Amino acid sequence: MKKKIIIVTGVLTILTVLFFTACNHYHSPESRIGWIKDELTDRLALDAGQQARLDAIAAGLLDRGKQMRQEREAVRATLMAELKKEHIDRSAVETLVAQKQRQMDAIAEYLIDSAIGFHETLSPEQREKLVAELEKFHARAEKYRHRRW
Repeated sequence: MKKKIIIVTGVLTILTVLFFTACNHYHSPESRIGWIKDELTDRLALDAGQQARLDAIAAGLLDRGKQMRQEREAVRATLMAELKKEHIDRSAVETLVAQKQRQMDAIAEYLIDSAIGFHETLSPEQREKLVAELEKFHARAEKYRHRRW
């Protein structure tokens, strides 16, 4: 009986550790984009030209993301300096927000242009398959929507 309790306790401990390890698994932007590229390539059966276009889009997106991450510390330091002051300089904060908004607008413009260009390279069958896959993704994600604010 004692041996059985030790085995059950050991198994539960291992399962608990595995569960919390899986919950805290971090995916880098590179791995996320790599996964998306692989899924698109497999599901749409992309040819070499389409794959090259997708690789270029992914590289451009990663470059823009890296640039934003590099600038993040400077923005954080500026905001912390403002918070330490007795009176926050509104124009300095507005400048930081406007700068971040310009960066986001540039990324959105890049994504829109890239998506349109990539869409033009797809065959009608690939476009239909893409829409079907996105609808399936939306249906799966919809069941979790109530968990958001």
